[in-house]
Amino acid sequence: MIIRRGISEVEWLIPIIDSKDFNFELYTFYLTQDAYESCLRSTSIIKILQKKQKNFFILKKNHKLFFRILLKTSNYFQKNFYDISFIKRKLNLSLNTKFDIVLSEFGNYSNWIQAFQKFDNSKIVKVPSTPTTFVNIAKKEVIRKIDCDFLIINNSTNLKYWSRFANKKKIKYFGVPIFDKTWVKKKIKKTKVKKDKIKILFAYSSYFGLANNKEFKILENQFISVMDSLSNIKNIQVTFKIHPEKNDPYFKELLKKYSNNFKILSNDYIYSLAYKSDILITSFESAAALYGCFFSKPCIELWKGVNSIFDQNFSKSNNGSIKILKPSSNIKDFNKKIHQAINHLNNKSKDFNKEFNNFRKIYFEKKNTIYEICTFLKEI
Repeated sequence: MIIRRGISEVEWLIPIIDSKDFNFELYTFYLTQDAYESCLRSTSIIKILQKKQKNFFILKKNHKLFFRILLKTSNYFQKNFYDISFIKRKLNLSLNTKFDIVLSEFGNYSNWIQAFQKFDNSKIVKVPSTPTTFVNIAKKEVIRKIDCDFLIINNSTNLKYWSRFANKKKIKYFGVPIFDKTWVKKKIKKTKVKKDKIKILFAYSSYFGLANNKEFKILENQFISVMDSLSNIKNIQVTFKIHPEKNDPYFKELLKKYSNNFKILSNDYIYSLAYKSDILITSFESAAALYGCFFSKPCIELWKGVNSIFDQNFSKSNNGSIKILKPSSNIKDFNKKIHQAINHLNNKSKDFNKEFNNFRKIYFEKKNTIYEICTFLKEI
């Protein structure tokens, strides 16, 4: 398994890796130290990796620095830099060892993947990083083909989207592993919790480091307006789950003016956090919303705010386009929807039932998704 960014590339795969039906010798290759440290911060997931993997290796920044520099002048030196025998030695493997399968996230275009394909004849299997169903297709989008033997996607609804990146014959779909009934049973402990406060999970992507001065101010105003709105609601507790890569710390400065029950930061598995929460608030185009939808929790998506970070061709996110949550258009609309969510909790409205039903039509619950994927991997 080759990891480029970090934990967000592992979360989709982890129920499969943890399964008794995953009968493979697993080796993990981290392309950067940051990718490894990202996984370390998620204790529940790193425990599974440490239990199931035979060994792991982290590529250093100064790896074959001379050849890295030469690569900028000519592709001739690729075989010197992308040397899989070096990786095998680092993993304490015989040079005669062959990797049957290379698993990686669909956005990982590392030449290391092609090196294993070329020299070990490994089957390349690309997988999603999130349960997102992609349906927004821009007319003039630049398509970068995904080089793989198989591309696993979440469901048939986004087959049209992904068939632009890979041959349809290579595309497979079995469902979403984290929505498999066996994984739910394993990870969710149903206990009665005393409801003294409404628990809101704010799954926030902090883009401040990517914004220019004008857009920085827009993002700042958006965050403050949402927090001011929440601070006017009595008897709530807000827990923040920050995106593992989109995590600029400036939002912490903005949080200082609010009371302690608005400053809870969690590194827990978002799957469990969503289950324990009553309401979810997410950034625009956030896959975190799907966890809340799965557990039938009212979910409100923030408005886009800025165009440079997101696709300018669409006013709605993919989640908004398939109508599985309530997207907000501005702070006034957000205020309306957060009160709708509270009323829904108090059985005073059925405002979110339509969204829950739309979600179940696309992400119908199965009990054999993980088994089917494991069986597929054995047979390729």
